[in-house]
Amino acid sequence: MIVSKPDFERSPEELEIVYEEITYIKALSHLSTMVKRELAKFLNIQQYENAGSIVFRQGEIGNYWYIVLKGAVEVSVNGRKACELREGDDFGKLALVNDLPRSATVVTYEDNSMFLVVDKYHFN
Repeated sequence: MIVSKPDFERSPEELEIVYEEITYIKALSHLSTMVKRELAKFLNIQQYENAGSIVFRQGEIGNYWYIVLKGAVEVSVNGRKACELREGDDFGKLALVNDLPRSATVVTYEDNSMFLVVDKYHFN
């Protein structure tokens, strides 16, 4: 999988493939072509094998922006379920934009959940 490779190992052809794939992701639909092409360089993948895995906890420092590629997550604030997010949805950018701790806890809701992630450095 291309997004498993370090960014410096991705060929121009591979970047084009990633770009083509991410153009169909709901969470990225509002972004310009230029931004999507830049994202193609830095997207990585994170996988969680089991439902109930904690992606991050409320109050933690935010290091990644997440896009649900496969599976679903439950978002809770102060221990109360706020919502569920599914394929194409994104979460985690508020902490990066505002440089604040995570405002919610996010837990995988399905087995084998998979996320595209962008680290804080490349997000900014």
